[in-house]
Amino acid sequence: PRKSLGRIVGSFPQLLTLDLENNLKPKLRYLETDFGIPEDQLGKVVMRHPQLLGLSLAQNIKPTVDFLADDALVPRDRLATLVRRYPTILSQSIEGNLRVGRMGATQEEIERAAVDACIHDSIQQFPNGYNAMVGERGVTLSGGQRQRIALARALLKAPPILILDDALSAVDTDTESQILEALKVRRSDQTTIIIAHRLSTVMHADKILMLHDGEIVQRGNHASLAAVPGVYQRLCSIQGAIQQQIEHDIAEAHES
Repeated sequence: PRKSLGRIVGSFPQLLTLDLENNLKPKLRYLETDFGIPEDQLGKVVMRHPQLLGLSLAQNIKPTVDFLADDALVPRDRLATLVRRYPTILSQSIEGNLRVGRMGATQEEIERAAVDACIHDSIQQFPNGYNAMVGERGVTLSGGQRQRIALARALLKAPPILILDDALSAVDTDTESQILEALKVRRSDQTTIIIAHRLSTVMHADKILMLHDGEIVQRGNHASLAAVPGVYQRLCSIQGAIQQQIEHDIAEAHES
């Protein structure tokens, strides 16, 4: 059975709860909003497997993750990777941007990450392919292309925790669906946290936290949240109606 390792305050306002799998690999399971360790015990947490987790005190006397490991320590700066809505793209080649994720990656690994991020075909259409220069801040790329390159870069890094902060907002729903399916396979034994406004982005998540006015008002999976009156159910109705109207308009345009 899984054993709770303890609650940790990371670089985010929410608290992360880590569970210990049978194979001794910690995995983020859900977010909590209250802290369960007394302040006089924050500096030192005793657990059955102390080698798995290191804690250090921040200025606000809240612990931050230093190391997380199964059979080896993982430095704090490699524990989690954040992909933002407006990612940083360097003024160099597409391959150079991707290699920021992992400098020693093979060409096959780079292309596999690009395929999973649904950007490989777009890259192939550039005159120089992966060697194409993207210009300052990726000026030659569309918003969706920038997001997908940033995602491929993060997939190359393969962090224990991947955080997508509205990172698919500029991607159409069909492409988004392909990306999410690829993430399920590629990161099946790792943690992925998705922050989004579009419900289609999160509806297949193991656990969904619904925020309203900065507070968690509902939690559960898609089926349980959609079945009860609340903010999530209302959003399902609104976004579902919008999607139906879009599909109707597209169908009419094709007929005319």
